[in-house]
Amino acid sequence: MATKQDDDTLRRGLTNYLDTVESLRELAYFSESHAEHLDDLNSFIAKKLSGLVEISPETVKKARGIFDDYLGDVVKLLESTNNTSTDANSKEKRREFQEEVKRLTNDMGGKFKTVAGADIDGSFLMPLVVSALTNTYPRSNLLAASLLTMCVGSFEVLVGAIVRAFFRLRPDALKQDEPKITWSELQDYKTIDDFRDHYIERHATEIMRGGLKDWFAWLDKRLKVNLGDLCANPAALQEIFQRRHLLVHADGIVNKQYLNSVSDADPMPELGDKVVVSYEYLYDAIESLTAVGVLLTYKVRRRLTPPVEFEKDEHYFEKRISALLIGRQYPAVEKIAEVLVGQLCNDDVRLRLQVDLWTARRALYGAESIKSEVELWRVGSLSDKFILAKHVLLGEVTHAKELARKMLDSGEITYSWGAQWPLMGELLNDMRNEVLITDVSSLPE
Repeated sequence: MATKQDDDTLRRGLTNYLDTVESLRELAYFSESHAEHLDDLNSFIAKKLSGLVEISPETVKKARGIFDDYLGDVVKLLESTNNTSTDANSKEKRREFQEEVKRLTNDMGGKFKTVAGADIDGSFLMPLVVSALTNTYPRSNLLAASLLTMCVGSFEVLVGAIVRAFFRLRPDALKQDEPKITWSELQDYKTIDDFRDHYIERHATEIMRGGLKDWFAWLDKRLKVNLGDLCANPAALQEIFQRRHLLVHADGIVNKQYLNSVSDADPMPELGDKVVVSYEYLYDAIESLTAVGVLLTYKVRRRLTPPVEFEKDEHYFEKRISALLIGRQYPAVEKIAEVLVGQLCNDDVRLRLQVDLWTARRALYGAESIKSEVELWRVGSLSDKFILAKHVLLGEVTHAKELARKMLDSGEITYSWGAQWPLMGELLNDMRNEVLITDVSSLPE
């Protein structure tokens, strides 16, 4: 029998998912802001040298020059060796190349001793040499790739929570697969609920062994939830998952499985290429995964919850979307609101979501992009908060402040209301600051 705890599983799963993705997005912003230091050769050399000798900016500058000269000599040596090497003498040439690199490395160490005043083995910089010669992408991109992997993993956790919630709320679905179990195995479970939990976990684990297409094939069959209904470009979402698979299992090297599974990559890589996760790609992926996660949970929740109960859920979803708006996840808000605004049952929630959609579009594309649509919005029969929203969306500051002052005086809203509805935050903060300035200026000298 399903419990209240089972019924809340979907909302808890979505809340945890959005909190995790938001944390990953903040980490992305932080690492991108420090990308220059992560990827800068001067910073790398300074860090390496700092453990060996006392350094100054001038020392680092000279050390960088020594390293650049060394790297140039190694590149020239490689080109010379490749041009003169034949099958007959390749072994000898390789030995000569190794000896010459060793000599250059020792020479670099001697030059470091001159500038740093200490004996330094130049080979400590060899990892950097290898990175430069093989075009290994910068450390900041490695961080972006790691964050993408964690973000996709979080989505997988959300889907797993949805699968488990489905079987707990629809236990009859388990009857379609009669388990084969011995009496001795059954004795391991104290109650039928313990056995049910084990059986649900077994089913969920089996389903989650598949990939994105397999999950949505199951969701479509069980709940009529289609990936095409959740995002405008399912192929782009599939590419995110395939890229994560490459990063985890193939060090990012493009293989035939990736090429056979992906039709939406810009640019489309070739077999053997190494895929890179830029911060632009990472942010786009986070927005897409956020939107699909919210919409998927909404659709599943609506399928599994009685209409009377689900109307309460609509307030929960609108609050989560408002939180995304506060976090300036405008692309995700736009994607979510475009799908949900015509499906919500509660008129107040639906209107708030419509305002959230316009707010996101205004931030993404400018005020002119929504002007004609907002001007046609009939608010005469609606509450003052929606009339106020229209004034704010259209940039009618004087009218907005007059109405907001009336609503504040009557107690209909408070200054803190702006924290609950992102559109109103800037207006109410400005009005509160004006009041504070007026109060201060009226104080006796």
